[in-house]
Amino acid sequence: MGIARKIWRDGKGEQSYSWRGGRYINDGGYQMVANHTHPRKQQNGYVRDHILIAEEIIGKPLPDKAQIHHYGEKHDNSKMVICQDQECHFYLHIRQKALMECGHANWRKCKFCQEYAPVGELHCEKCHGKKGGWSVYHMECAREYDRIRYRRNHGSSAAISRASC
Repeated sequence: MGIARKIWRDGKGEQSYSWRGGRYINDGGYQMVANHTHPRKQQNGYVRDHILIAEEIIGKPLPDKAQIHHYGEKHDNSKMVICQDQECHFYLHIRQKALMECGHANWRKCKFCQEYAPVGELHCEKCHGKKGGWSVYHMECAREYDRIRYRRNHGSSAAISRASC
């Protein structure tokens, strides 16, 4: 075995031929930082940079279920919100999308007609499928959907229910 091959195989961290200062950008576009002792490290010993920044700002480790939401540019670490859990984080994404698409952060999209409307005009029900979450729709759109399904089934007497979430 040659010397160069031995260094390549045995070199770790700063000793590795491919060391780039302990930082890289992952496939999702997030800046990763080497930190082998951090509780949120990935298998390769790297942590997302925005986690370290948020922890430095609040002066303590993030709670276990906490998520970080980037607003504006996807990976802009100067525009972050710390969410208490995944549900809160997902809610921010829904509001941000509504604001960008219709100009109203508090409006929601009907799952049938794909139109945005104020929450008061929509029916909201908790989903119990694998995804969980909420099903949001106009009652008239749901009735029309049910009529079409009924006709498609040739008037069968089988119970008709709205599509699951």
